[in-house]
Amino acid sequence: MAGEGKSRLRYWAKRLECPVDEHANYRNTFWCNRDLIPIPEDRRTWTWQGFAGYWVISWTAGSTLLSLGLSAPQAMGCMVGVALISALVAVLAGWPGSHLYLGFTVLCRASWGMRGGFWPVLNRIVTACVWMGIQAYWGGQAVKIMLRAIIGLKFRDLPNTLPVSANVDTASLISFFVFIIIFSPLPMIPPEKLQLPFRFTFVMIAATMFGMLGWTINAAGGAGALMSAPATKSGPSLSWAALFGLQSIVGSQASGCLGQSDWTRYAKNPNAALFGQFVAAPIFIVVTSVCGILITSGAATIYGEYIWNPFELLLTIQDHSMTPAARAGTFFAGLGFMVDQLALCQMLNGISTGMDMAALCPKWVHPRFE
Repeated sequence: MAGEGKSRLRYWAKRLECPVDEHANYRNTFWCNRDLIPIPEDRRTWTWQGFAGYWVISWTAGSTLLSLGLSAPQAMGCMVGVALISALVAVLAGWPGSHLYLGFTVLCRASWGMRGGFWPVLNRIVTACVWMGIQAYWGGQAVKIMLRAIIGLKFRDLPNTLPVSANVDTASLISFFVFIIIFSPLPMIPPEKLQLPFRFTFVMIAATMFGMLGWTINAAGGAGALMSAPATKSGPSLSWAALFGLQSIVGSQASGCLGQSDWTRYAKNPNAALFGQFVAAPIFIVVTSVCGILITSGAATIYGEYIWNPFELLLTIQDHSMTPAARAGTFFAGLGFMVDQLALCQMLNGISTGMDMAALCPKWVHPRFE
């Protein structure tokens, strides 16, 4: 009986092994499978545009700096430093991917050792699970904005049937599950085929950002009072506040920067990753943060309060007005943010975490990018 049990166990262990490509030059082992080996040439499809779109971030970074006592122009200047440091780290961390075609998961073994490398990988898996929940929540808020715009007052004023202890309302919970349903098929898309969808995402979020900027400045009659407000600190305390803010924001972007090799390994050539990171990244980080400051400043003139979160700003617009123009504008803005959240969940939490999980047991676990 014991022999028969072991035989069946070996049978199922063999059946459940990860598939191996035809004419493959590797075997599934304790250390290796299809997604951990250097990416073959036919899967290197990304050009610089794909890497450039990665960096439309830092919308709310200005709030961190302003809360520390900097003025808006000083915060913008500080964001230039953030952008340059982040770009430099991304280039250095992404170099092994664009030249050796290896991801973060395998590179950890170089510094931590073959078995020690499991620790940073496991650490990133747990962190990504947390961030997946956060990004999915905001994706749900984008869906909520869209549903409010489509359905109108019935959904905006939908009674909350959940207790206060739930820390979420009924409309948000419904929207969250809608977002999860929309996201569910995306992990089936291989990373090498994601460049076109990510380009589309970049165009949509850029159009959303500049559309909101134009509306805010027009409705507020200018850039708002925040742009002319003086710094609340001076001298050494201002310098230390700027340094603290710079360090905090760079730290918040560190995970995405350090994991760049997960994506640069798909670069069509090394220069594609270099240009997309070192040239485009600083530009888009600065532009995004400046737009965030300008939109918040203008919105404060309109609504009398500083609303740094763009999702909350769109919900506030709907709370104040549900005219056809307001509904159309918030719908398309919500659509842009929803697509952006889908891309974030897929890029930062889905694919990278799948590769990390594959490293824990590569013979039997792999990301199902097919």
